[in-house]
Amino acid sequence: MSAAPVPRLSDSRVPRARLRPGPMYWFLRWGLRVVIALVLPMHLHVEGRENVPREGGLLVISNHIATADPPLLGALFPRPLHFMAKREWFQNRLIGWLAHEFLCFPVNRHTADRGALRTTLDLLAKGRAVGLYPEGTRAIDARMHPAEAGAGFLARQAGVAVLPVATWGGENILPKGSKFPRIAQAHAHLAFGPPFHLPEGKMSNQEAADYMMSKVAELLPTEYRGEYQARVPVGARRAG
Repeated sequence: MSAAPVPRLSDSRVPRARLRPGPMYWFLRWGLRVVIALVLPMHLHVEGRENVPREGGLLVISNHIATADPPLLGALFPRPLHFMAKREWFQNRLIGWLAHEFLCFPVNRHTADRGALRTTLDLLAKGRAVGLYPEGTRAIDARMHPAEAGAGFLARQAGVAVLPVATWGGENILPKGSKFPRIAQAHAHLAFGPPFHLPEGKMSNQEAADYMMSKVAELLPTEYRGEYQARVPVGARRAG
């Protein structure tokens, strides 16, 4: 039996992206950090935070392997981070409100959602940092899967720096189907790579997206690279 389609929100119910964080954003960010400190004591490993530019438009891309990925990245990112988030979140009033306050805005996944693309480009033009998961959904097997072309379109159109972020181990915190975190198995890693710009020359949106995700793959252990293993230069490979 196929899943029922997600009902589309009317324009009047779609919240506009917040340009600046409000008091609730800082409260949620603080609350998440407290939860992270309690759930992952001595089990969270973060590296490369000095690579994050503290100002200017920044497109933040990452692999996506766990439910915990967005909260971890949003709470630990050194500056406010807007998120392109799946539209389904906004079907629930409470979750949608919390997501909006945490600088999320909706996107219809696996489609050329022009509204979400325009919102992203507008935020980047205003000097904000915007995070997205170019694969379009969470990978059940924790390996990288082909990126969608939309990420390449955004990077080509915005012309801003792109920051690669790699995450691994988080799939053990809250495995799919689990209701409670598995603290004993939770050794989560978050690695911020150096920012980069797309190389000069003609490049399609898909080629740009694949190039961008190859930079994420460089930060990952071998077993997580999946589709992008072959694109990682031997000298840049992290030991598994």
